Amino acid sequence: MRNRPLARCRLCLNERLLCDSHLIPKATFKALRDPMDRNPNPVLIGDSIAYKSSKQVSDYLLCECCEDRFRTRGENWVLANCYHPDGTFPLRSVLFSTSPHWNLDGTLIYKTSAIPELNGTKLVYFAMSVFWRAGAHWWPWEGERVNLQLGPYLEPIRLFLLDQKSFPDQMALAARISGLKKVLELTQLPQARNRQGYYLHSFTIPGLAFFLSVGSRLPSNFLKISTAPAPEQFVAFCPNAELDEMMDLADVMQSVPPPKGYKGP
Repeated sequence: MRNRPLARCRLCLNERLLCDSHLIPKATFKALRDPMDRNPNPVLIGDSIAYKSSKQVSDYLLCECCEDRFRTRGENWVLANCYHPDGTFPLRSVLFSTSPHWNLDGTLIYKTSAIPELNGTKLVYFAMSVFWRAGAHWWPWEGERVNLQLGPYLEPIRLFLLDQKSFPDQMALAARISGLKKVLELTQLPQARNRQGYYLHSFTIPGLAFFLSVGSRLPSNFLKISTAPAPEQFVAFCPNAELDEMMDLADVMQSVPPPKGYKGP
């Protein structure tokens, strides 16, 4: 194990011993390993790589105090309530036991602020911590450099994560829960797409997808029907969108090569 460096923590900005921090929390991958599978690791998808692996995206970034902040403020709750290989999915089970706030052409919208069993605040914190990590560092992974270009929007997210500012302006976070009977056990690393007047950033873990729209020209409905900043902390089931994305992901996994030396499951 390499010696931990003494350097400035990228979140609190204090000089401390740094931890080997993970872009997608390490505990998330551990909970998703299926011991019955010959290769029990989830699928990782980057811009040019898609394969099953236990190798995660990590580097020295945060001090122990900030690592603990991320765990207690979001990661632990998401890990306990996300999809697991045994088929349990507590977050979805709770939503399915309630009535949606809206049904918009098959897209079901739920108001988590009205559901005591759900903690929308922790869901928001988890998602924003991952988006911030992706923008705060160039992460090495299998010859790639994973990074989100968040520009002037990066610092407001950092201050939000430190409870020094409210949810940043000109941003809308949307969390989507998988409604598929068989949840895809894959993780898609943070990526960005340029839309007309704004950027759409996204990442997924099995059963959950997060979308962060950023820019001065965000459509107003993005803010009103969002997981944040909308006080109702809406989440959605979008079965039609999921099916379309499944087809796109199948094309990606067939077209990109595995990393050099990869021997398969």
